[in-house]
Amino acid sequence: MLRRGATGGGALAAGALVASLAPAENAIAAAAPEGTASLAQALQTEQLIVIAYRQVVASPVLKPPVRQQLQMMLGQELRHMALLAHVLGARGQSAPSPPSLAAAQRMLISKNVHWSLTHLTNQHDCLKLLVDVESLVENAYFEAIGSVADATLVRMCAEIMGCEAQHWTILSGLLNHRDPKKAVPYPFVEGA
Repeated sequence: MLRRGATGGGALAAGALVASLAPAENAIAAAAPEGTASLAQALQTEQLIVIAYRQVVASPVLKPPVRQQLQMMLGQELRHMALLAHVLGARGQSAPSPPSLAAAQRMLISKNVHWSLTHLTNQHDCLKLLVDVESLVENAYFEAIGSVADATLVRMCAEIMGCEAQHWTILSGLLNHRDPKKAVPYPFVEGA
């Protein structure tokens, strides 16, 4: 995946995963309401990563190919948010409002992510911020998988978590000059 470049196989696989979620939306909407709190938490974390991606993509320090890759990944994060909002709405739950930029920064600090959303001085720091926030999102889905009872929701969370792991690997590959020995994700994802 990394040898073909960040826009190669990993990006295509992540895009195919997001596209595969579309037919399942109606089945997910009809599933039982258990686990809506963890799904709301996952949505809040998705909102946080969307803010981070938007701040990074708007930064002038990115090289054009990296910006293009991150824009595609941002689109996938927006799709995840829309799917979670749909699932919560189908269960009579209101989607949480996205945090302000200042609130998002406080949320990151509370989760021990100390990169600034507003002082992005170089591409390396931008990518490190996104790697750390992708880890938070993976954790949110790990937690959701353990709390939802419906198999359709478990599958949705696992598929999105897999997409987030692909994002993490692509970002790590960009940070590590596409060295696969340094770019691969950790062998285990654990809950907080």
